[in-house]
Amino acid sequence: METGLIVKENMRYFLKYGKFEHLTYGCSKEELTNLLGDTTNIRYKSPTDRFPAIYVYGRVQFHFKKYRKATFRGVSFNPNDEPVDKMNLDFNAYS
Repeated sequence: METGLIVKENMRYFLKYGKFEHLTYGCSKEELTNLLGDTTNIRYKSPTDRFPAIYVYGRVQFHFKKYRKATFRGVSFNPNDEPVDKMNLDFNAYS
């Protein structure tokens, strides 16, 4: 699903307030993809997992519990210099 909107999040805001402006901890995988659009980069934590636990949008990885109706529980940011397709997420770590 392409939303056509760019969701802007700021790492400094996240570090200062412990939350994002648009994404909420506890949201479902469906709520994330409704907001950011589908991603083709979905990962499993282990080969035995039945449900994906990591959704990747550019340099940002959104981590979920490993269950069907999992909720958002963490985020990681890869600040590499390689160009990446950000999709519908603008995650600025420097402003």
